[in-house]
Amino acid sequence: KVTMFCYGEKEKWYTNKISNRGMLPAIKLDGKVITESDVILEALERTFGSLHRSMLDPNVKRLRDLERVLFRAWCSWLCYESRDFEEEMSSKSRFIEVAKFVDRTLGENKGPFFLGSFSIVDVVFVPYVERMNASLFYYKGFLLRDEKEFPNLSRWFDALEKRSTYRGMQSDFHTH
Repeated sequence: KVTMFCYGEKEKWYTNKISNRGMLPAIKLDGKVITESDVILEALERTFGSLHRSMLDPNVKRLRDLERVLFRAWCSWLCYESRDFEEEMSSKSRFIEVAKFVDRTLGENKGPFFLGSFSIVDVVFVPYVERMNASLFYYKGFLLRDEKEFPNLSRWFDALEKRSTYRGMQSDFHTH
């Protein structure tokens, strides 16, 4: 795990050996450092094959676009100071509306994951939804992992936590 710029200086082992500019995320694959999220995912898919479905699959693309909509709604509510109470409530309502749509989308499949089985879509959503869950609770007192309001997102988190690969990299509220 590497410190994000907003929390302080990057660790020297990281800037000296992996990414001298400190870019995150980053991987070293076949001796080459790759730092852009989508480029990393595409390189991994080319090297190891797709994770349930290809990043080029139209349904994967639709869900990746949905993640960006959720991200913008979260960022609009969290990152920009509201001028007044009405604007705050509007930003909150917009986030909840999008989060409920994401929750319903998760509920469309038989399994707890976006495409039924764990897939590239879940990999795309995890870091952002984890951060949303922690930051909204800390800064807004809002619980995204709420079984009543967002039952499918809660089920998704539960299913992720059963995966040893997820638990090995999972963040927590303190880390965020």
